[in-house]
Amino acid sequence: MKCSLCESNRMHTSRLRGADIPRIFILQYPVRCRSCMERRYVSLFDGLNLRKSEKLRQQEARRSSQGATDL
Repeated sequence: MKCSLCESNRMHTSRLRGADIPRIFILQYPVRCRSCMERRYVSLFDGLNLRKSEKLRQQEARRSSQGATDL
C-alpha cells in the first residue's frame, strides 16, 4: 500500500470519525501516511489487515520492553 501523494509505503490506520460510517458500509477504511500525513481510504480488508499487523507489532514491542526490564 503506497501513499498517492508522496509514494511512501509507511501507512497506518486512521482514527474512525462519524463521517467514516457510510464509507465502512461501502467497504472502505481510513488510513494515514506517516510521511506526509495524507488521509485516504483503502479497501476494508486491507485496512483491517493493516490494523491487525499494527496490533501485533505493539504486542511484540511490549514483550521486548518487558524482557529488557526483567534482566
